[in-house]
Amino acid sequence: MPIANPEAPFEHAPGAPGIPPTWTSSAKDMVGTSLGPARLWFTTGFGIVNEIYWPRVDIPQIRDLGFIVADGEGFWAEVKRVADYRIRLLAPGVPAVEVVHQHERYSLRLRTAPDARRDVLAIECRLDGDPKLRVYALLAPHLGATGLETAPPSSCIAAAEHCGPNKGRSAPPWRRLTKNSAMRSAEPAPAMSAITTAGRTSPATAR
Repeated sequence: MPIANPEAPFEHAPGAPGIPPTWTSSAKDMVGTSLGPARLWFTTGFGIVNEIYWPRVDIPQIRDLGFIVADGEGFWAEVKRVADYRIRLLAPGVPAVEVVHQHERYSLRLRTAPDARRDVLAIECRLDGDPKLRVYALLAPHLGATGLETAPPSSCIAAAEHCGPNKGRSAPPWRRLTKNSAMRSAEPAPAMSAITTAGRTSPATAR
């Protein structure tokens, strides 16, 4: 793999464009949409959000939105690869789903629901277990139904920090999450708006 010149202007990662873009598996846990006028549809599979469709049901904007749990000391796990999870609807007929991923070192709870009026899919996360662990969002954008030359806006990229008892650390809201903080979009973005932790929810919009 070629080594990037540190003095060169930032354009592409070394080895770009990489492998051809692919789509996620057709094995789905569920499909969902808003009960109101919002123009957003989504699917889940392997315990994570797969495609998000916006502004029409035939235009996917992402391939999947997963999570990596890591301790910064060499251990990491991509939760969809661990594939030990349980899933349930929060109420009959309501497009709100709760997924709990289990591992010997952690439990990661994800709650996903579309907004009834806005083009927003909200995801709440809670990480319990080993206090060394942090959770990071892993997004594969396919804006406009293609994975070619897609660079997601900053609002679609989350480095979600520890969702456990590590409170009070100051950081930009789109970079770090604590139990009582939330990630919100730095700018409006289609299909994906906010990832929150188990604490309070921050308002966010998408157009």
